[in-house]
Amino acid sequence: MDFPPASLCRFCNGLLPGDNLEQTAMQARNPPHLNHQQNKRNGQCLFHYNINQLRRCAGRRRCVLCLLMAREVVHKLGFGCVERCGQSELLLSVDWERASVKSGTGVVQTYIMLEIHPVRRDGAPSCTNEGSFYAGFEVTTCNLRGREYDLPKRLIDVGPKDGSRPPRLVLTQDLVEKDKNALRYATLSHCWGGMVPLRTIKATEAAFRYEIPLNAVPATFLDAGYICRNLGVSYLWIDAVCIVQDDQAEWEEEAAKMGDIYSGSVLTIAASHAPNSHGGCFPRHGASRGSHLPRSHGPYLNRGQLHRLRTPPWYLRGWTFQEEILSRRLVMCMHSTVQWRCSQVEEWESGAEIPELGLAKKTLLAGTAVDDSESWRETWRTWVTAYSKRLFTVPSDRLPALAGVMGRFEAETGMTPLLGLWAESISHDLLWRRNPKFKVVCSSRLLRNLPSWSWLSCNTAVTYEYAKANKFLEYNHTWPTHEYVSLLEGHIEWVGNPMTSSISSATLVLHGPAVEMYLRYTEKGVGGSMYSHTNYILYSLTRSGYQQLHAHVQFDDGNGRRSGCYTFLLLRKREDPGNSWMPLHHYFALVLEDSGHRRKVTQGENVVLYRRVGIVNFRGCQMDWPTESRDLWLI
Repeated sequence: MDFPPASLCRFCNGLLPGDNLEQTAMQARNPPHLNHQQNKRNGQCLFHYNINQLRRCAGRRRCVLCLLMAREVVHKLGFGCVERCGQSELLLSVDWERASVKSGTGVVQTYIMLEIHPVRRDGAPSCTNEGSFYAGFEVTTCNLRGREYDLPKRLIDVGPKDGSRPPRLVLTQDLVEKDKNALRYATLSHCWGGMVPLRTIKATEAAFRYEIPLNAVPATFLDAGYICRNLGVSYLWIDAVCIVQDDQAEWEEEAAKMGDIYSGSVLTIAASHAPNSHGGCFPRHGASRGSHLPRSHGPYLNRGQLHRLRTPPWYLRGWTFQEEILSRRLVMCMHSTVQWRCSQVEEWESGAEIPELGLAKKTLLAGTAVDDSESWRETWRTWVTAYSKRLFTVPSDRLPALAGVMGRFEAETGMTPLLGLWAESISHDLLWRRNPKFKVVCSSRLLRNLPSWSWLSCNTAVTYEYAKANKFLEYNHTWPTHEYVSLLEGHIEWVGNPMTSSISSATLVLHGPAVEMYLRYTEKGVGGSMYSHTNYILYSLTRSGYQQLHAHVQFDDGNGRRSGCYTFLLLRKREDPGNSWMPLHHYFALVLEDSGHRRKVTQGENVVLYRRVGIVNFRGCQMDWPTESRDLWLI
């Protein structure tokens, strides 16, 4: 068969028998990624890892040789067997001694042996296989820029592929003078793990623009540069090196652009199993190989396999949350496998695929709008639950590390952000509560500048799941819901750049029914089986007289067993239509206390500034709430 130019993939191009062929011989679209002399010595070549990857390349008709081999595999094994054994390893070798070039024609004649193995025979860590990076980087089209992104102030010039020149810092303004759209760079997502040995400070910035000494570069940074050079990406962005770390003004400016920096890169390299900058992207020689590639009977990973591979340090770090979501193309370097993620596909090196990326994540990556606003809001609350579990070396980074995601979410939905909440769904977003299953992630005093009404002020993980945690309040999500609170004003003042500097003041002005009640702690179960999941009794004096309510109260600081008088602001109510003879209502309200501060408003009066201290939920017949709503100022 006569192959037209640029008809071979990067793998099959490596099957050429030598470098001294005439120019009329087959030429691939890109230069071979393996040294031909090395191929001749061991007789084996990098190839698609398994049958699934071979068939995927053949299905796209990007390589005619892969198409021929895929047809041969189906012919030999049968279609049914191929469907069942799609994750079987492929081992390709070439008989170089019998290879030849027909004189005067440029036609290459060679002999290829393709072996199929059900398991990985040597158990070698798969990250050493460069083909995993090339395959996804080559065939996906998600590298197309959907819009203009703000560029970082600096990038690392990784140098030529042969390593003849050391890396150095460059200013992006010097690179974009010719063509801004031609600038291609990769980003590194990693765990600092304490102190990073290589950082740019004011004293070293000038020297690093001349040369970054290789003996000072940790393993993770070296591996990322190696990947960039072999992919033909000339520039790399690493936070510790490209931002002057002892310049607070520059840090705030660059941190505000972090979402655009990761969204605008052609590839994000995640050193997910490295606990610090010394761990590297590839396993070190002699290191433990950990778990092997995930295997499953079908094409998709099951939940247990996902859990085992989603437990490295990278998934616990706070900054990696937006780096994971906003990166258009992400390669996860694990000790036992490689995961590729983009707007088109999410799969493991073994060929297994994850069927759903999640509605909002797919949309954020693809840059298209979604009409279902409730799906957006539910997705955001799911993200809040996940993000609040993340850890930070510097607790004050909790807000800046969310800035990129909030900015993109705002652009896609048109909603108004309020420090992790949204104005359009404020009554539901205020229903966050601390998750008692998780330990404290930081000291409360380190979060004092954050307002009490935002979940960002909570020193542990939060959740919006009530039914799972409290059987007393189980309900059907199809029940009618009534919202009682409206947002009159959300005012946030910053010391410097929004989202990355300190907060000067943050106030919510809410309009809704509120009542003062006395709260008393009681043992669970007091009052009969109906109240087995309550822990407090509320006493109030209403229009119809004295009222007593059994309720479940959770305080935001985790301290219980307190009594006193508090203000309760009703947020929402769900109706249970199943009991027509005595309809039940599920109430959700904020627990507020007087902060001791007053503020003069435009009318000249001093208003009470309230602080959120907890959340209460209870059920029963129609409660005698005040018929008139009032304005409350929350700080």
